[in-house]
Amino acid sequence: MSNSDKLWLLQWNCRGIRAAAPELNERIKSMDTKPLAVLLQETQETGPSLNGYRAYTAPSITRSSRSDPSQTVVECQTIIYVLKTVAHCQIPTAAFGTDTQEVVAVPFRVGRRNFTVASTYVRPRTAQHASIRVNFSGCGAFARFTLNNAAVFAGDFNAEHKAWGYQISRSRGLQLLEEADEAELPLVNDLSQATRRRQNPAQRDTVPDLTWATANAVATWSC
Repeated sequence: MSNSDKLWLLQWNCRGIRAAAPELNERIKSMDTKPLAVLLQETQETGPSLNGYRAYTAPSITRSSRSDPSQTVVECQTIIYVLKTVAHCQIPTAAFGTDTQEVVAVPFRVGRRNFTVASTYVRPRTAQHASIRVNFSGCGAFARFTLNNAAVFAGDFNAEHKAWGYQISRSRGLQLLEEADEAELPLVNDLSQATRRRQNPAQRDTVPDLTWATANAVATWSC
């Protein structure tokens, strides 16, 4: 694969794009090669513009309004930024968006190759949303859509499984791994690197942020 055909991505659980925007801009400015796409999770709003990029969202997750808790509002939780110089479009993902999960997907072409990237955010499991089943079938749907093209399915899945370092495997993790296996999307994370550091001594470093990809899409991964 030539350098012109390589796919450079930045995936980041920013935990609030408003506060994280300056750091994001500085990260990109410091890179020798700009990422073709930036996949953000837990953005908490639609976010500011990013110089040289076009933003794509598909908000579906609701929360209580900060100004009036009796009202609910839809809050954007994942954004894909794609370089404006790259030919691309957005795939409709409403079928996978619920009050528990949000999915955005964008196919684009680089050189002689076609790529599809999808970004998802799944809210943590709580008693309030425990009865809502998470739909990870998007893994297979996007893999079938891309056919032999490269595909990356990344996000904050909040899905526990021993396969990516958790002490126990829960239903979400089991479901996610099953869907990824059926779609032939291997996990490309370096599992020696946690994507969420513990916030206090009682917690453990964990890996809620995962990257799944077709074999022809990702050669290296780093945190």
